Amino acid sequence: MGIKQVILIVLVAVMPVIVAWKSIVSVDAGREHTLTLGMEDSASVGFDISIDKPSPPPPPIGFYCFFSLSDTNYDFIDGLWGDIRPLADSARWEVILRRQEELATISVDSLPSEGYIYINDQKINSSEMQLVVPPNTPTINIEYKKHREVLPLDSQ
Repeated sequence: MGIKQVILIVLVAVMPVIVAWKSIVSVDAGREHTLTLGMEDSASVGFDISIDKPSPPPPPIGFYCFFSLSDTNYDFIDGLWGDIRPLADSARWEVILRRQEELATISVDSLPSEGYIYINDQKINSSEMQLVVPPNTPTINIEYKKHREVLPLDSQ
């Protein structure tokens, strides 16, 4: 086997690791929750037993959040704390907030090497950036876009 073939095999074997990504989203509204989102070649849009993480039942009191889940194969799972999707140019996650009686601070620990993360339509520029949502916000929308949208002001 030649050196070019070895390099090609190594690149093909490593490629899914390079394009796959995961980020931890922290949501703190008096109690901090960490949610994992990302993309991986072997994931699906629904629940994946070996990849995703179901959320436990909510506590009787206090703040609680989770990713929404709609999967008829697992209709007994109410939500997720880890939601990994298949590799794609874009994806959306909805975070459900329950009993959020104070401001919620949202942060992301790392950003994908390719693409952009938006939380409630606001682009996250760094892992140091935090967003705040007012009390009693029912949902947070997180979106991944592989390519940045060009706004009319960008073209001037």
